Amino acid sequence: MSRGSRLSVGLIVTALVLGLVGSSGRSQSPIPSANNPGPKGVEIARVWLEEAGVPVTVGHAPLTELPQAVRALVLPAPATRPIEREEADAVRDFVESGGTVLYLVDREVMGGPLDTALGLRRGPTLPVTNALDGHEATLTLAEGVAKGARTLSVSTLRTVQLGEDVSGEALSEPKALWRVYWGDGTVFVAAGADLLENARFHRADNARFLAAIVGGGPVWFDEYHHQAAGPTPLGRSLWAIAAQLGLVFLLVLFGVGRRLGPARPPLAVVHRSALEYVDAFAALTHRAKIDVELVEDVRRRRLADWSRRFGLPPELSTQELAERLAPHLRCPAQTIVQALGQTELPALLTALDALEAPRPAPATARAGRA
Repeated sequence: MSRGSRLSVGLIVTALVLGLVGSSGRSQSPIPSANNPGPKGVEIARVWLEEAGVPVTVGHAPLTELPQAVRALVLPAPATRPIEREEADAVRDFVESGGTVLYLVDREVMGGPLDTALGLRRGPTLPVTNALDGHEATLTLAEGVAKGARTLSVSTLRTVQLGEDVSGEALSEPKALWRVYWGDGTVFVAAGADLLENARFHRADNARFLAAIVGGGPVWFDEYHHQAAGPTPLGRSLWAIAAQLGLVFLLVLFGVGRRLGPARPPLAVVHRSALEYVDAFAALTHRAKIDVELVEDVRRRRLADWSRRFGLPPELSTQELAERLAPHLRCPAQTIVQALGQTELPALLTALDALEAPRPAPATARAGRA
């Protein structure tokens, strides 16, 4: 039996075994995990390599911890956890030292450090080649790409393209599979995990292509980036809380603690006289231009008070009122008129208070009483 026939028989047996095992509860997870037996998983590819005698490891560690013995790295559309910059640098070092990487880019999540290093950008969709399956496209591989592999079965969804400044070449027609050279190694790039998916791995020459590029292994299937980042360990959280509380305690201690420098001299308290406050209030009133209204109000109130006290009619003119007030205030009528004519509030108040000041009775009045 030829090597190609043995590969085909092994692939069919592997698919049947996994189908029987997972028939009772097939996973419908869309994650292309090496432990996912559902249609979107890549478990069949992993098991098939193991059955072929290739050492396979399902890696649950970041790519920075890639073992030195690994010669082929499979990245089946990592998306749940992003590839960090340190991991992208580790992948490049791995390839430059002679390793092989099959990077199946997630179509929805692009633009990470590894995508940037490869200069990847979104490409066109592929034409349908199977009328029974409207989502299947066939890639024709270039001569000598993979021994015994001529075509690949992939999805018609969007492809990826290489940047113009990247040292690489297209390996298929249409251009959907790429090869990039880094140092002594090679990176094979395609969009999506289609060619490794359980539902498509048995079609065309997908299995032969995988066997050709990984060689005899050992092979590392990346599982780390299909797992969500776990919660922060409780111990680390407690240490962070303790550090914050300690910082707050030190700040409070610094705020209420005794200073080591000299005491500040007490500020001299100057008590101002009441006259200063009166002058300041008068100046404020003058600047506000309300002294005219105050003068009118004081004059009106005083006239109303005199009219009420001395029984004078309020409709009298200023001159008539002054003549009638003169006997009561014991001063000439002209003095009353001059006092009421003051326009400045302090002068008006002073003049009105002077009119109210007690005065001696006229000589004629004293003689009459005598």
